[in-house]
Order: sequence, then C-alpha cells, then structure tokens
Amino acid sequence: MPGYVPAANETDLEKIVRAIRHLAETGFDISILTDIGALAVDDEIQVYDKSTGLNLKTTLSALRGAASSAFLAYNSATDANVTGDGTTFDVEFDSERFDVGSSFASSVFTAPATGYYAFSTTVGLTGLVVGNVIDFRLVTTARSYSLFYGTAAALAAPGDLNLNCTVAAADMTAGDTAKITVTVSGGAKVVDVFGTNGQNTHFCGHRVG
Repeated sequence: MPGYVPAANETDLEKIVRAIRHLAETGFDISILTDIGALAVDDEIQVYDKSTGLNLKTTLSALRGAASSAFLAYNSATDANVTGDGTTFDVEFDSERFDVGSSFASSVFTAPATGYYAFSTTVGLTGLVVGNVIDFRLVTTARSYSLFYGTAAALAAPGDLNLNCTVAAADMTAGDTAKITVTVSGGAKVVDVFGTNGQNTHFCGHRVG
C-alpha cells in the first residue's frame, strides 16, 4: 500500500500478505503458487510453494521502500542558452528538498515499483521572443505527456514565462523513468531555463496507487 508504514504490532500474517502483493506488483506471476506457505522472522519474509519448492525471500525494509516514494527537486542555477532553435533540453533539477525512497537522481525519477504516480512541475523560461513555439513535456519510459504546446505570441508578456502543470496519474512499471523536457523553436538558441534556490523551477511526484 503506497506510503503505508507498518505499525509496530503488525502481525506476521499482515506482513506476508503485503509480501505477496509486492511480488505481484513487481511482475511475478503469483498464480503459479498453488500451495503457499510463508515465514516472517524479524525483517526477513519468505514466501514459498510447498508443491514446487519455489522459495522467494524479501525483507520488510524492501517492502517499505517500494511502497513509499515521494520527491521534490529543483534547479538551483539558471541554465543559459539551452534552447530556442528547436533543441530539446532535459530540464535540470540538481538539488533535492526531499527524496523518500531514494528514487530521484540526475534529474530523473525511477519508479521503484509498478503502479501509478502523480507528478507536478514548474519550469521558468527567459529570453523568449514573439514567434517562439514551446513544447513542454513529461517523458516516461512508456509515454510522452504534452504539458503545454503554444507560441510566445499567445503570451501576455513575451520574454519570460512560468510553465506549470500536473499529471494526476501516470502508469509506470518498476524501473521506468520520468523526466521533464522543453523544446523552444522558431528562433536562436538564446532561451534560458531559470534556476534559483527559491525552487522556481521544480519537479515533484509521489506514488498514488
């Protein structure tokens, strides 16, 4: 269960049920388990099939890590002249406010378990001119989500722009990645991605199911 931290009095049976659920989430075909037995000793949990001898081990710590995932990262310094001429820029989020589950690194989130994840991002652009076309995306291993597509001519004040968007539920398989990209075309490569310790440009997410 996403975000669930077992109580101190959680029973061995409850631990075992969570272990089997975790096996299913990570892609293991639990239907082949025809005569299930299980054993929970301290942190280690074993799930085994008496008829086949199959024995799978995991730990309660691993289950907690897979279930709990949340992060907020931001760009601490402006990246100058990264797009404007059609170059796609992988937005940099070089600093972390928090990273529950240690799933965020090098500006990329990696799903620790199969499930659904919510993401939110704000990216500040400077140096835009009338006629620039902006393509702002959340890119996962399986899909590319269009967050904003439009021209600088449609903006109230061409030059600077904050792009804000939320993806309520992106389906991801364990090991899939997610990143933010921005492509500005229709001009010279003079558009900056704004960065500051005020977290104006940031990327956050958490598991929802």
